[in-house]
This record gives sequence, C-alpha cells and structure tokens, in this order.
Amino acid sequence: MAATNPFLILPFVLLLGAMAFAPVIAPRWWAKDYAKIALGLGTIVAGIYLFILHDPASLGHAAHEYISFIALVGSLFVVAGGIQLGVSGAVTPLANVIFLLVGAVLANVFGTTGAAMLLIRPWIQMNKSRVAAHHLVFFIFIIANIGGCLTPIGDPPLFLGYLQGVPFWWVAKNCWPMLPRWWSGPKPSSTQRAGTECVSLDRWA
Repeated sequence: MAATNPFLILPFVLLLGAMAFAPVIAPRWWAKDYAKIALGLGTIVAGIYLFILHDPASLGHAAHEYISFIALVGSLFVVAGGIQLGVSGAVTPLANVIFLLVGAVLANVFGTTGAAMLLIRPWIQMNKSRVAAHHLVFFIFIIANIGGCLTPIGDPPLFLGYLQGVPFWWVAKNCWPMLPRWWSGPKPSSTQRAGTECVSLDRWA
C-alpha cells in the first residue's frame, strides 16, 4: 500500500471547514448543496488515487473500512430508532443526572449513535414541560460523544482500530488508567448538569 500523500488531507480539511462555518455563513446554500460538496471532494480524492497515484488497492481498502463503519452505525441507528421507551413520574435534577450516567454506560454497548437514538425520545419526554437548549447539549456531550469511548462499538476511532486487527476488548484489558478519565468526563458534566437543573427548576417553579 502506497504512503498517503499529505496533499490528500486538503479535501478533508476543506470539508471540515465547510461543516463548521458554512451553516453559519451561508446556511441556505449549505443546506441545499452540502451533499454535492462532500461528494465532489470525495471524488477528487478518489480520482487522485486512481489516475495520479495509480493505487486502487488503497482506495478499495478505504472503501471497505467505510462500508463496514456505515453498516455498524446504520444498523445501530435503524434498530435503536425503532425502539420507544416510555418514562413516567416527575422529573428531578437527580433523575436527569442518573439518566445521563446510565446513557453514558449504554453508549459503550449500543454505540453512541444507538444510545442516542434509543434515549433521546424518553429524555425529551422527561423534560417536555421545560425542555431547553442545555438539555440537548448535555445529552449530546455525555451520551452521543464522550460516553462511548471504552469499546469499538461506542467510539468510531476504536472501531477503525478494531478493523485493523486491534482486539475488541483491548481497551478494557490494557487501558485501566483510561477508566478514571472516562468517569471524569461524564461525572463533572452531569454534576454541572445538576446545578443547571436546580437553577432551571427554580425558574420554572
């Protein structure tokens, strides 16, 4: 497999920049043409590998990893999205914190995508009488992002490592120092969430 040309990183950088700034600078244009931009940049990279570097093997290998990744994320999205959990009872700051911490653990089993799809509806239902932007922000940070970093299912970079031959339970067996760091992510976020909840409850009382 040929070494990656650093120049090939440029389309990826452009795509990330467009994703970060285009929705703010030109939201209508981005909403209409983002698929064309992503496809065009991807086509440029594929064309370089095929017609300039003459390295279809690397392109095929990347395509195989991409399809495997999309199959995992897509299956978690479809399966978890078809399950609807019901919640009852009055919502409290403690209930919200426990919900987010349990969701962070589940993100390592169902993946961040699966856990987010499974829990977003009961989360909104729990807080339907006073849902605000910070409810969704904390949900995304804890369940859809930092929670699922202990298994390849929960974290995309770990999944790519798994596709490269890293054992599935390698993190659990060899990265015990990582566990306090994982806990230090959801725990302070949830603690901060509880403080925000108390203020919000007082406001809505």
